[in-house]
Amino acid sequence: MKDRFAGGFIVKIFPFFYGYVVLVVCTVGKILTAPGQSPCIGVVINSIVDDIGISLTTVTGLYLVATTTSAIALSRMGKVIDRVGVRIMVTVIALLLGVACFVASVARNVGVLLLAFFLLRFFGQGSLMMVSKTTINYWWVDLRGTMMGIAGALVSLGMTGVFPVVLNLGIEAVGWRQTYFILGLNSIFFMAPLGFLFYRNEPENFGLLPDGKEPKLEDKGVCSEESHKEVESEFSEAGDSDHKRDGGNIDVTAKEAFKTGAFWSNALSLGLIAATATAFWFHLKGIMIDNNIDKTMMQSIYPVLAVSSVIGRLISGRMIDTYGKKGFLVLVYGLIMQAIAMLLVLSVQFSKYMLVLVCFVQALGSAFVMNVASVVFANNFGRKYLGEIQGLADSLGVLGSAIGPFPFGLVRDQTGSYNMAFFVGSFLPLITALWVYWSSSGRLRMREQAYLELERL
Repeated sequence: MKDRFAGGFIVKIFPFFYGYVVLVVCTVGKILTAPGQSPCIGVVINSIVDDIGISLTTVTGLYLVATTTSAIALSRMGKVIDRVGVRIMVTVIALLLGVACFVASVARNVGVLLLAFFLLRFFGQGSLMMVSKTTINYWWVDLRGTMMGIAGALVSLGMTGVFPVVLNLGIEAVGWRQTYFILGLNSIFFMAPLGFLFYRNEPENFGLLPDGKEPKLEDKGVCSEESHKEVESEFSEAGDSDHKRDGGNIDVTAKEAFKTGAFWSNALSLGLIAATATAFWFHLKGIMIDNNIDKTMMQSIYPVLAVSSVIGRLISGRMIDTYGKKGFLVLVYGLIMQAIAMLLVLSVQFSKYMLVLVCFVQALGSAFVMNVASVVFANNFGRKYLGEIQGLADSLGVLGSAIGPFPFGLVRDQTGSYNMAFFVGSFLPLITALWVYWSSSGRLRMREQAYLELERL
């Protein structure tokens, strides 16, 4: 039974719209997925290889198996979130992410390391990120893109600009094992209580409307099931006249959504970007070493990635809200930028300074795509079945991140260079961009036709 109406007291004590509280705490939640994210795991990979005494090929193989397995399991997590509610689930997920960090800190053989990778990827990159995105989508509709852009900018800054630096300092000071143990304590004693206190399901459950719109109800406290229906009805009236949000206020079931080309083109785009971005992060240090880039320049790359990601998140978030029904064009732009960045990797051999441009374009393109991925499923299919729909999409993203590093590493081992991998890989985002444009344009035309038919009735 979903914990739908619990925690109404917390919602009511704030003198402003509670969606802003949700935005802040869910942004913190997204940042604290870092122990299971590639930018942070990539920082400790070399330490793990040296400490446990295994090859880089073995580590990437374990990472592939663990992330693939977590992607399969993640497809069911969204339905659990829909059924149980975000408040309970974020608490459980944060506690288990802490356990995952503890397991990683004591891994001394291949078996335990495989288990640690699985738990980190499933509860960090997958589940905690999913429940945080879902909660923001519940509370914001008209300003969903902008709010996701703000959250994404802060997450990018923390994930690519702060956490890698903190991890490097932690490794130097106390070692990678103790560092991950501390991250586990942080998840259990900070993130879990924070989530239980402030994560909440749909605002209609508390007599509110998304975006802070005012419901015309005498009792603006915790809603009963009857008043909840009244609020939903009013939300339908208060929505955009051109139905550009929440699928025109029509909630599409997961089964129906999975039959559309729009779902699969967007979900597979997420998987593709996850694959190429993870490969980029995983092999970034290798690219630098191959091209004789010194440590000073290596340290300057992370701020470039962070700044570019922040810029991309803020710009693309505003573009999503401005474009409305044509928000899929932001995804197309991001995929094209990703293709350009992969081609630009080939130029690093001629000038090491080209790596700065590569990192800027790559982070910008990834920010565009990830921002769209955070809102597109809520915009297209509504909020009612969002957990299950977002769950499958996120599982494809996790699967992409599992597959990505392996072929790039294989090409490097076989040819002595990453060039062929990035050249061939650059065609995939371009092909996907064309598919997204075709399928999303088709769905837009179908929705407009459906609305015309409804108006005739």
